[in-house]
Amino acid sequence: MDSSRQAAALLSGFAQPGETLLDAGCGSGYFFHSIASQGLNYCGVDAAPSLVEIGRQEMPAFGCPSKSLICARIEDLEGCVDHVVCLNVLSNLDNFHRPLDRLLFLARRTLILR
Repeated sequence: MDSSRQAAALLSGFAQPGETLLDAGCGSGYFFHSIASQGLNYCGVDAAPSLVEIGRQEMPAFGCPSKSLICARIEDLEGCVDHVVCLNVLSNLDNFHRPLDRLLFLARRTLILR
């Protein structure tokens, strides 16, 4: 997936090992493969329970703990992380304004959108 590879390359210019990354709209956590070598604390969130469950079953074999994948809506997230990546999600929503506002609020350092 080119978008994952491109986002990981962009992120590598800003992210430091040990920093936190939120993958908003993670599906089953595929993006983890693209950043696993960067040493980031990964958390994926998706509103589709079936996709999150697939990730919880499959991703631990690749080093991503099942607890790192959460079923939730972007608008309901709280707190903050160092970096946020949101690939191919906002363009599929009827109204992207609230999710985008939440992502901007969550990201301390960078937000990568596609």
